[in-house]
Amino acid sequence: MNSAETILNDLPFEVEEEGEKRDIQHLEGIEYNPFIEKYVDQQGNIISFNEIKKRNKPIKTNIGEKEEQFFNEMMESIKENEKSIGSDPDAFDENEFIKFRSPIEYEDNFIYVIEYDNEVRLKTRLSNFIITPLYTINGEDENTLYYVRIQNSRSSKSLTVDGETLSNNRLFKSLCRSKGNFNWLGTQKHLDLLNDYLISSFDCPEVQESNYIGFQIDLESYNSEDPERLEDNVWLFPTHAYCNGELLYPDSDGIIHTPKKNYLLNRKNFSAFNMSVAPVQMSPNKEEVLSVLSNLNVLYNNYLWLGIGYMTAALQVSTIAKYTKQFPYFYPAGVRHTGKTDYLNFMYKFAGINAELNVPPERLDVFRKHLAYYSHLPYGYDEAQDENKGSNKGASFFERFKAELKTLFNRKEIQRGDKDPNKIHRFPIRTVLTFSGEVPTSESAIRSRTVFVESSKFYHDMESYDEVLQNEEIIHWMGQYMIRTSHEWRGEIVKYYHEYLDLMKADLFKSILSRVKKNYAIILAGATVFMNQMDRRFNTKFNTSYAIKSLLDFVYNEMVRSQEVVEESQNCVTFLSQIAHFANTGMLRKNVHYKVDEDEYSNPKTLYLAHSEAWSALQDSRLPTTYNATNQITSELEQFSFFAKSEKKHLQKKIGGKNYRVWVFNLQDPQIPEFFQHFSNPQYLIDKNNSPY
Repeated sequence: MNSAETILNDLPFEVEEEGEKRDIQHLEGIEYNPFIEKYVDQQGNIISFNEIKKRNKPIKTNIGEKEEQFFNEMMESIKENEKSIGSDPDAFDENEFIKFRSPIEYEDNFIYVIEYDNEVRLKTRLSNFIITPLYTINGEDENTLYYVRIQNSRSSKSLTVDGETLSNNRLFKSLCRSKGNFNWLGTQKHLDLLNDYLISSFDCPEVQESNYIGFQIDLESYNSEDPERLEDNVWLFPTHAYCNGELLYPDSDGIIHTPKKNYLLNRKNFSAFNMSVAPVQMSPNKEEVLSVLSNLNVLYNNYLWLGIGYMTAALQVSTIAKYTKQFPYFYPAGVRHTGKTDYLNFMYKFAGINAELNVPPERLDVFRKHLAYYSHLPYGYDEAQDENKGSNKGASFFERFKAELKTLFNRKEIQRGDKDPNKIHRFPIRTVLTFSGEVPTSESAIRSRTVFVESSKFYHDMESYDEVLQNEEIIHWMGQYMIRTSHEWRGEIVKYYHEYLDLMKADLFKSILSRVKKNYAIILAGATVFMNQMDRRFNTKFNTSYAIKSLLDFVYNEMVRSQEVVEESQNCVTFLSQIAHFANTGMLRKNVHYKVDEDEYSNPKTLYLAHSEAWSALQDSRLPTTYNATNQITSELEQFSFFAKSEKKHLQKKIGGKNYRVWVFNLQDPQIPEFFQHFSNPQYLIDKNNSPY
């Protein structure tokens, strides 16, 4: 049956071949109720069909002019609708012809149901309140929630309810009673009718629920191939929001309205969002900005710009990671009372928020939540160090979560399996991490992924410190200004990153690991963009050739120091230092277990080390090691310039009359660690030569 036939069958009169028709709905005050399938008057009383026949006047067999005109117009309308909907009968809107009438009624803050018993109209109260849908909420789990208001003569409450609770009479009754003096008296059938009434009678706007603060990634407009181009740039906080630079406040229901979307922060997570700072609306003047940055420069010198660069880059972490495939950690380290915590507190304000420095979590699920709650914002752990290493307290934070920290550095989501082999749980990574502690982690994988700050180099000037404390709002304003304008300089920070990375291709940076170069190029780009934004806003002169050159020189020294720290922390370097100690004490003997060739000037040139003998010496010493076999060490040694790689899988050398498989080291390489001198001039030989016996 096509749509035209459907409508003809539903007409309030019959159309027969002879043209006879009888209109039983033109009578004033009578209409058909589809729920009870009867005709009722305005008071809701049922009117029998015989009574309708008595009231209705028969119409001539021939259709009258007025009725014919109406019929023709209706048929034309049907044809037009069929053209517009094509062959899809489901697209036809029958509400155009049949008005919905629900047995549910709202009256004086009560919900009633209209029912009939032997054609007697009954009006039964179902509640002492009315419920009004305000918004439909789209959650991250793709389920829809409903933000509703329930109210009666005594109170009013707005709450979020899921579809299961709205559909289950027991759950719905419990929910109403738990929210105050609200009582539901209806049955499951009544609740079904109420749901039908709510769906058909209220057209609610959609709201996007967010479980995190900070930058809201709009998946509809986000393109991983072009992350710099976003239609909406929304930053969401509990007290306010920014949309393309405009400051917005939530309405009485907590909804943030932007031109394209409505947002609602998940209230369950509000306790985790206390890093947020209310917007600072009064702009500082040029002198105030210069004063605050000058005092901070007195305290931290160029470490100020490292901190500012890191916080600025954090605001664009997803864009930067598209090109870098990484984002570093930030780690002020040093002995107690050197100002690590104060430094981080000030630096966080350049991201527009307050620092929340917590103890590192013990559980993985807590750690995953921290990574997801703060989007494009920093989050920090205080006293994150290896204090428990080797003790009976268990593994340290860096050992427990080493795999997750590597994943975070590479800006990939954390995944977990499920008992269902076809299901994978995915946990988003949105934040960037900072650490602080007395003793930096010895995990080499983490050290090479971290920008360290030496708190021992801070200058403790109480006058400058007090001045900064009194003007913290100015720092907050600068951080919030960078957030508000982040869509303006998104492409600029990428441009500077590539420029600084190109500078580091010079021979001066040749010995620096690529990972370390990228870490500092990101921070330099962030610092430069901050300078530019302040210069444009206040007509200052932060970005000058002298300032950039001074910062580059400082960063180069930091990179060299970072490279040395990374190399010292390498497990294979630790292993070699232990082997050098064995050579120095005579556990490994020169020209027996290893051999050193000299150049024409009698300077040590090449070391041939029998790695099987070195491994045996380590096993005999019972010193702890992370390795299970020498081939693991070989693969790690290949990254160093002083290790001589061979095309042959196993290089052999005759030492002391025996053929050994050996490692070969270039003792004249400028990057050779100092402890290799123990192979050339071991102490046991010096002592033997100096002995009178």
